[in-house]
Amino acid sequence: MRVHVLVEPQRLILTWRAPPHVKDRLRWAVGELRRDGGGVTFRYLAREEFGAANEGRSFDDLLRAGFLGYPAFKWIPGHSAIYDRGVLETFLRRLPPPSRVDFDRFIERFYIEPGTRLSPLTLLGVTGAQLPSDGFAFVDPLDSRVQQQDLILEVAGARYQPDALAGVQPGARVQLHAEPWNTYDSSAVRVEVMGRKVGYVSRFQSATISRWLIDRHIECSVARRNGTPDEPRLLLLLHVRARAAALYGWA
Repeated sequence: MRVHVLVEPQRLILTWRAPPHVKDRLRWAVGELRRDGGGVTFRYLAREEFGAANEGRSFDDLLRAGFLGYPAFKWIPGHSAIYDRGVLETFLRRLPPPSRVDFDRFIERFYIEPGTRLSPLTLLGVTGAQLPSDGFAFVDPLDSRVQQQDLILEVAGARYQPDALAGVQPGARVQLHAEPWNTYDSSAVRVEVMGRKVGYVSRFQSATISRWLIDRHIECSVARRNGTPDEPRLLLLLHVRARAAALYGWA
């Protein structure tokens, strides 16, 4: 069970989730990391795009959840200043450096072959750069134009499906079903294991995955199940291929 085909993202979404004592457990989209020429920039979402990315919620809702911005980059609600100095260096501090002797063991946790060379954006996108202490994580929104890619995807809403999660083991085959009639998200993609719904594809990735379901071949299996009883995590391994490549068995 390995990730072999990696694609460097051109943009990543910085997300944030409030501490466990906060009732609203939404994962908020708060900023964007973007490849810009030879460098990388960061900005917080502007007011209009913030609402569209967060189910119609407002900056006031985000403030009530306790958000104060990312410590290294000042946040003023409604403003979208572009930061272009020290951006990668700042966010890469959330991860062990490739020079560490145990770095290969770290990337193996994400099913990447030891010795694989990863660009900074790829590393942030594949790992999410998630720490247990602050609620921040990166999400790769994916690019629907990509012909082939392997990726690890975290199921959204798994905590609402405890009965369906019971007995789910790594390696189990996963079915992905588009729900264009979904009243909350017309790009919603339902995740099933053994015919039972275990959650959905993240709303940050569902538009691309739903498109891939139409014109790509996707093989999907359970990579790992962990977390806590109250906050279970279910990770999937996806192999996305062009339909012709899948037909002829090309990797």
